[in-house]
Amino acid sequence: MKRGIIAAMVFVAAVNAVVLWGVSRNRSATDSVLEMTERELRLDASSRENSGVSFRIEVNRDWDRPLEWFDRKKLAEVGFDLSGWNPKSKEAVGTKKVLPRRAYVVLECQGDAWKRWDERMQRDVEKAAQKREEPQEGENKDPEQKVKKLEWRRTHASRLFPVDVGLDPNVLRNRYPDRRRYAVTPAVVGLFMRYDRSLEKEGADAFGSVSEILCDRTTVPPNMQGQVAEFARPEASWSDIYSGERTDTKFPRYSAVIRYGKRYEPWVESVTRIKAEK
Repeated sequence: MKRGIIAAMVFVAAVNAVVLWGVSRNRSATDSVLEMTERELRLDASSRENSGVSFRIEVNRDWDRPLEWFDRKKLAEVGFDLSGWNPKSKEAVGTKKVLPRRAYVVLECQGDAWKRWDERMQRDVEKAAQKREEPQEGENKDPEQKVKKLEWRRTHASRLFPVDVGLDPNVLRNRYPDRRRYAVTPAVVGLFMRYDRSLEKEGADAFGSVSEILCDRTTVPPNMQGQVAEFARPEASWSDIYSGERTDTKFPRYSAVIRYGKRYEPWVESVTRIKAEK
């Protein structure tokens, strides 16, 4: 019994030592430094279950449309074999057994990808507003609700977008040298199929997707938690803010400087509370 307890304690100590070594190694060098707000740094649900506060890094993957830059050529670069791909088949011949792969993704913060998305969202808002003023006969959806939803998304959604993927983080860093605009971080990428009978060009409907950012959570250091701790309380209803149920609360409420280290993992360097306008 005593030997079992000692063995368990040794195991826990060893695990903690490995974790601390990994953290230390990651922070031994800085790969990128990005300034984000609550739009990109959401309070993690686990913050409600313990005394600490952590952020979940929100990446805008724009699920409404495929990543057009993640085409067949890029899929091949990260190791996907689409030799059996049949773009004219709903069954996606040869792709059912294609499993997701680990790669590195480039995240662009408040750059051209976000500006293009913002312009498109603005056009969508204007179109929805026009339909609100000139409702079409037979429309079932509430046009007013659609306008509010689009406006909320445009002002609350993350401005952090995936813009490239690859297997070698050094190659990606050389391709995107601005370390205050672009972060490189590990991710899981997969195959996205869009079937469209009107597509004639071979392979035009095969795209990649960034299905998961592997390092998308980071803990706020104890000496900085005072800036955001009250927003993480259960009664703060922050989940309603993120879902669009509440629009009467100032947003974003805080900003932070996030560093990505030698292992391309993020940590919080500083947190600033955004003062409400009088």
